[in-house]
Amino acid sequence: MSSSEQILDAVRLCLRLARFLPLLIVPILANWTYNQKPVQRHLATSFDQAASLLIAGTSIWSSGDLRPLKAAWMLQMPARKDILILGSSRALQISENWFQPQTTFNAAVPHGGLDDMIAFFELSVEAGKTPRAVLLELNPTLRSEQEQGDHRLLTPYFNRALERFGVFNRFRHLMDLSSLRQFRLNLQRLQPPAWGRTPKPFAQMAQILPDGTAIYEGSQSSANASDMDVASQVRHTDREKVRWRTSSHPSPGDLNLLRCFLDDLRSRRVEVVILLPPIHPIAYEFYSKLGGYDDTWIRREMASRSIPVVGSYSPAIAKAAATDFFDDVHPHPALVHRLLHDAGVANP
Repeated sequence: MSSSEQILDAVRLCLRLARFLPLLIVPILANWTYNQKPVQRHLATSFDQAASLLIAGTSIWSSGDLRPLKAAWMLQMPARKDILILGSSRALQISENWFQPQTTFNAAVPHGGLDDMIAFFELSVEAGKTPRAVLLELNPTLRSEQEQGDHRLLTPYFNRALERFGVFNRFRHLMDLSSLRQFRLNLQRLQPPAWGRTPKPFAQMAQILPDGTAIYEGSQSSANASDMDVASQVRHTDREKVRWRTSSHPSPGDLNLLRCFLDDLRSRRVEVVILLPPIHPIAYEFYSKLGGYDDTWIRREMASRSIPVVGSYSPAIAKAAATDFFDDVHPHPALVHRLLHDAGVANP
């Protein structure tokens, strides 16, 4: 083959490959546009009415992810709250009534992890509403087994926090921008949220209260998980969830991120309390034998910073009975209230 033919073949190959450029460029451009402040504020308008009702003291019902709702909610708040609660669904029922006369906002979200905590706190800082104290509900890996949440309003705050910490990963950011999965999620999130006023308009909706707490079906104190139900839940837990729940150590990157976050809180003179809600005795026996729910590193890390730790994953240490839970990992609010009260954090 002559050199000219080789050049022609190379040109043809480049032209063929060029056909696929839109598949790469379109997601990057769309994902980048989606994260810009004007677009984010436009997207937030779909949550503003719901947030306004909640700030005015009206409960609503919602079937959507709570992240964008609570982000819009915090942006509209007329003043900062004394205490900001950050965590997962295991902290969703911590009520403002437990801390009066201090004001409280519960920014916990289902499957919440360290990324959400950092983003919500950064939002409060940028909005001029830095709290006096934060209550952090942690799990051993600092992550949730599911990371499918709607981060449409939180991602920019998280990225700006990383930039402040000096740990922003531009390569990871570029990979996220080029992600087809993220592109599909962003398209789905353009749809308005599903919510309504009381009474409950649709099935499978959670009641969102004006202090940020949320009540899901089956989470009331009258709903107790039987040992048989919990044993069945544990046996039928999917592989990914078992892998997550039987790990008790975060990645080095997440541990470093937590330390940066705690340093940031200390620099702002924000008081910190760590909460470790227990899990059902049967679930704890199963997962702990496989290496899960070991809080050793958390206690060691917090002791080095003189940060109090309330509770324990162990139901025995927390003095929790099977009747204190409505499923395998969610305690009733009365148990969490008792742990916080006994530690001098919450009122009777």
